[in-house]
Amino acid sequence: MHAFLAIIGRDLRLAWRNGNAALMAVGFFVITISLFPLSLGPEPAMLRRVAGGIVWVAAMFAMMLTLERIFGPDHEDGSLEQLMLADLSLGFVALAKVAAHWIGTAGPLIDPMRRHLRQGNKTQRQIRQHELL
Repeated sequence: MHAFLAIIGRDLRLAWRNGNAALMAVGFFVITISLFPLSLGPEPAMLRRVAGGIVWVAAMFAMMLTLERIFGPDHEDGSLEQLMLADLSLGFVALAKVAAHWIGTAGPLIDPMRRHLRQGNKTQRQIRQHELL
């Protein structure tokens, strides 16, 4: 478990130092969400109906922009070979790297949505949560 957390911590520190990936994902997400109303038209009923799907698809595409950074930098600097030589399962290493990628990239995308869902009274929050499903 210590090695798992060490790999996650290392990848999160590297992602924090090179903050371009999270910034790029958030920028793509905001641009995509902003352009959909322009392409679909100004009808609030239509936008309300498709908003949940648009948010999820935009979030997944934003996450896909940074997928190469899971293993790419480690392959370039040789640390991936060192992880393979260590007495760790490759599945274990891959799971830790994917978890770090998810936390580092999805965190900035999910946090504003989570804050938006918590606003208002209980009925309004439930309606917003069901709209996203």
